[in-house]
This record gives sequence, C-alpha cells and structure tokens, in this order.
Amino acid sequence: MKPCIVILLCLLVCACGGDYQQEDGHIVFVTANEGQGTVKTLVQGADIASFRDLGNYYAVDKNRAYRGSGAISGAHAASFVVIAPDYAKDDAQVYYSHKPIAHADPASFVVIDPNYARDRNDVYMQGEPMHVCDASSFHRVADELDSRNWAIDNQCAYVRGVRLPGAHPRSFRVLGYEYAKDDVQAYSSTFGVIRDADAATFEMPKSPCNICARDKYRCYSSGKPTPCNPRFFPQ
Repeated sequence: MKPCIVILLCLLVCACGGDYQQEDGHIVFVTANEGQGTVKTLVQGADIASFRDLGNYYAVDKNRAYRGSGAISGAHAASFVVIAPDYAKDDAQVYYSHKPIAHADPASFVVIDPNYARDRNDVYMQGEPMHVCDASSFHRVADELDSRNWAIDNQCAYVRGVRLPGAHPRSFRVLGYEYAKDDVQAYSSTFGVIRDADAATFEMPKSPCNICARDKYRCYSSGKPTPCNPRFFPQ
C-alpha cells in the first residue's frame, strides 16, 4: 500500500482529536474514533456568549478555562493562554493538559519539545518536576530511537526524567536507545546504573539487538547480565 494511502486511512479511521461546537443552546466537545464513532460531550456550565476555542483542545469563557469537556480547576480565564500542544498557562500557574504543574513559574516557562519544558527553577518532563541540578544548562542527549531517554546539565545526567546517581556529565555519551556511559559507570535506560559494569570496555555490539551490550567481563540484555549468545554478541 502506498504511504499516502496509509496516512489517509489513518486520518479517516484512527482520528481521535476533538473540537468545540454549539448545539441546542449548549457547547459540546466533539471527538471521533473507530470504536465509538462521533462522541459529543456537554461542556458543563460553559457561557456561550463569551466562549472561545483556543485550539489544542483548550477553550475559555468569561468564567473558566477548559480542556476538552472539563473545566480546569483554579485556572484564571482572563489570563489563560495556550503556549504549546498540551501546555497552557495563566498569570498564576502552568498546566500540562488539565493539571497544574507544581511550582512552575508562568513568567519564565518555555516548552523545549513535546516531552520537556523548563522555567527559571526547574525542568519538567511531561508536566512532572525533575528537580534538576542546573535548569539553565539542561539539554537532551538524543539517541536515534527515543529523544526522551537521555539528558544532561552541567552537573548531572538523567534518564527518562530521573537523575542518574554519580553520573559525570562532561564524559557522558549515549550509545543507543538502551545504553549510555561516562568515564566511570555504564547506564541502562531501563534500570539506571549498571552495577559492576566496566565503563572503559562497555559497548553495544554490532548486531540487530538494540538492548544488548557487553564489557570485558560479561554480556547484558536491557542492563541485566545475560549469556553471551553469538547471535547477538558476535566476536
């Protein structure tokens, strides 16, 4: 099947986005998918006269801000703006989807990419504070398959939003989707620090296996010791 046909079918069959419509004197949020067809959900308490669709499933009226069919608790409608897909803010808080991001600073908050955002105090992964060592120098160290996995700042390194204990960011480098290392330790994106791994000789073999690694002592699968199968660990 040609790629353009596949894309068209996915848009027609798999679509699950939504938009706002006025119907019978009410505002409804309309979604569609293969399993349920068109679904219309009443936006409770919406003021039709002042209601505005802001895009990315956000809306406001004179009283409230909304995500989908639900009002966002505590949001200030007068100052509420969308800043990126899944992110919005008002003069007091920042929101990921409909949830306030704890301690986020609206004035300095910026979205780095769909997974990460930062303000003057911290970095956030999908709305969750990471408590990084240095927010100003934080950046992803992207691998080929998943840019969420690895990141560093001037003092620390991280995997999937979690700090790696004892990591050395200056020598930190990504080996692939599952593995990274520095001058002292090797790391798995599944389990973090790989105990007893020899960082100097730790490597990913040239094989189809993207969860395989080895050092001079042993072989690993997803960060755990495993027999050195010649199929995945060629000499």
